[in-house]
Amino acid sequence: MLALVVSRLGAFAVLFAGMVLFSALGIVEESDTRHGEVTRTMFHAVQAARSEAFFGLSLIGVIALLVHVGRTTMADWSPVAVIFLLLGMFDGVLDGYHKGSAARVGENVVGAVVSIVPLAMLLPAMFRTTGSVRAGMRAVGWVGLAWAVGVVLQLGVNRAGLTLGQGGRFRGLLGNPQHAGVYLAMTLTVCSWLMVNESTRRWRLLWALVGGACGIMIVWTGSRTSALMGLIGLAAVFYSRIGRLILFAPAIGIGVFGGLQLLESFGVVLTADRLVSTDNTRAGAWTRMIESASDSPIMGNGTAFAGSSENSLMLAVASYGVGSGLLMLALYAAMAVMWLKYLIVRWSLHSDERNLGDTAAGLMFAYFVGSNFEGYGVARVSVMSVFLVFSASILHMVIQTARSRQLTTEEPAEHNQSLEQLHTEFH
Repeated sequence: MLALVVSRLGAFAVLFAGMVLFSALGIVEESDTRHGEVTRTMFHAVQAARSEAFFGLSLIGVIALLVHVGRTTMADWSPVAVIFLLLGMFDGVLDGYHKGSAARVGENVVGAVVSIVPLAMLLPAMFRTTGSVRAGMRAVGWVGLAWAVGVVLQLGVNRAGLTLGQGGRFRGLLGNPQHAGVYLAMTLTVCSWLMVNESTRRWRLLWALVGGACGIMIVWTGSRTSALMGLIGLAAVFYSRIGRLILFAPAIGIGVFGGLQLLESFGVVLTADRLVSTDNTRAGAWTRMIESASDSPIMGNGTAFAGSSENSLMLAVASYGVGSGLLMLALYAAMAVMWLKYLIVRWSLHSDERNLGDTAAGLMFAYFVGSNFEGYGVARVSVMSVFLVFSASILHMVIQTARSRQLTTEEPAEHNQSLEQLHTEFH
C-alpha cells in the first residue's frame, strides 16, 4: 500500500484520508480537572498517538512529493496555503522560544513544513492530473463515516467516553465539544456536496446518512459556532442547486431520523437549548487574551499563558506576539482576495465547476467565521488546518481553470483539452 500511495498520484487520496482521520482525533488531558472526571474511549490508544501518526503520514507525503515533483509547480500553491505555512513556521519558532528549547524550534518548523507542503502541492496535482476532486471529497466522507461508526461503538460500551463535563456535551473522538463541532460542520458540508454530485442513488443515500449523523452530533455538542459553520456550508453547497435540495430533502430526513432513533435507543436526549441561547460566553475569554497580549505584545506569552483560546487572531497575538497576529491578518486577507477572484470568474464556469467552487469558498468562509470564536488557527496538527489547505487548493484550482479559459484560442490543442478535465470529471 505504501508503494502504491507513493508511486501513484491518484492514490494520494488514501494518504489524505489518513491525515484527515488522525487530525480528527484527540484526547482530554486527564490532569485537567475543569471538566470533572474524564472517561477514556475504547480508542484512547489511537487517539493518544494522533500527532505521531499524522507526522508519519506527512513524511510519506513528502516522499510522494519527491516522486511526483515533476507534476507539481509553485503555481499550484494557493496563496492561503503559502501564508498558512509561514504562520506555522513563525509560531513554531516562538513556541520553541517560550519553551526554552532550540530543539523544539527545529522540530516545530520541520513539522510545519512536513505537514503542510505535501498537502499544498500534491492535492492540486492530484486534482489536475487525475481529475480526482470527487476522490478527495470521498476521502473526507469516508473518514466521517468511520468517525460516526466509532461514536456508535463507543455508545455501546460507555456513553460517558463521548461527553465532557456535568452538562454532558458531546466531544466524540476529539478533545472538547468545540473541536468536535467544527470538524462535524466541515464534514457535513463535504457530505452534502457528495450527496448532490454522486452518480448513483445508493452513494447519495450513504452520504445523506453520514451528513445527517454529523448534523445530529453538532446539536449534541451544543456549539453555536459549529451550527453556524454548518449552515454556511450547506448554503454554499445548495446556493446554485435549490432544486437538488428539494429533491434530496427526503434523504436528508431519513439520515436525521435514523440518527435520532439510534441515539434515543441509547438513552441520549438531545436538546437545542444551548444552540439558541443568547448568553455571551466569549467576552470574558477575549478580555483575558487582550490582557495577556498587552503584557507581552512583541513575543507573546506562549499558549499556556495566553489567557484563553476562543479567537484565533487574539490567541495568535497573546501566544506569539504581533508578528503572528499580522500573519493571521494576512491569511484572512488572502482568503478575501481568493473569494473576490472567484466571484469575478464564477460566471465563466460550468455549472458543476461552479457548485464545486461555491462549496470550496463556503468551506473557507466557514473556517474564517469559526476562527473568530475558536483558536484553531494557530494549531498545526488540526483537522481544520487540513480542511483549510484542502478547500483553498480546490478554490485555487477552480479559479485557475476559469482564467485559463480566457486565454486565446491559439493555445495548443493539448492545453485546451487539459482545461476541461475538471468539467469532464462530472460527466
